[in-house]
Amino acid sequence: MMKPNVSIIGAGVGGLALGIALKKLDIHAEIFETWPPERVEESSFGMNSSGVYALKELGVLKKIQNASYSADYLKAFTFDPIEVGRLNLFQSEKYEERAIFIKRADLIEILTEEATNLNVPIHYNKQFLAYEETDDTVTALFKDGTTHKSDLLIGADGVHSPVRKQMYPNHRLKFEHSFGLYGVISSKDIPESILSQMENTELVYFGQGTNIFLTYSNRQSELDLNP
Repeated sequence: MMKPNVSIIGAGVGGLALGIALKKLDIHAEIFETWPPERVEESSFGMNSSGVYALKELGVLKKIQNASYSADYLKAFTFDPIEVGRLNLFQSEKYEERAIFIKRADLIEILTEEATNLNVPIHYNKQFLAYEETDDTVTALFKDGTTHKSDLLIGADGVHSPVRKQMYPNHRLKFEHSFGLYGVISSKDIPESILSQMENTELVYFGQGTNIFLTYSNRQSELDLNP
């Protein structure tokens, strides 16, 4: 049985990771991304140990370890601030078994570099419009007038996925009356009274209707916010 050719829509974390994984299985995949490669995405997010182990399997653990942060403890405060609790996170000594925080831009850069080294084609400035199917193939249609035919098309194009909208036209996202704001700031802009609490520790502040979570994401770099 011949292995399929795969089109992946989206060069975010999921699309890049999938492209690398398929390459390691000797399955040809090409990635198509709406935006140009020079993107600024200064947000940070947490990843549990199963996600970090998956990155190990992709062959990028050492780079991830150098570009991320993993604390052993969590402290909880009110906004006064009064410390109301401490928690041992019981993190493993093995980095691939730890929960981490990492900047999205750093993670995408690492995955892009690995995909490029493995000769996984990544096509930028390719805004996906729709797909057309036959019994054997699926063709992706792009805004620039180009098309790409493959055996399988996978949407890894985010919360507002055009692929999903075509596949499930009656599906609607439901607002759960809560939201989170994510961002990155320089440690130089954090008061010393807070910064001194952050060594090997994540901080969470509780208030009425609002919680704030604060942690490092990359101790090896300094964010420059100058215009």
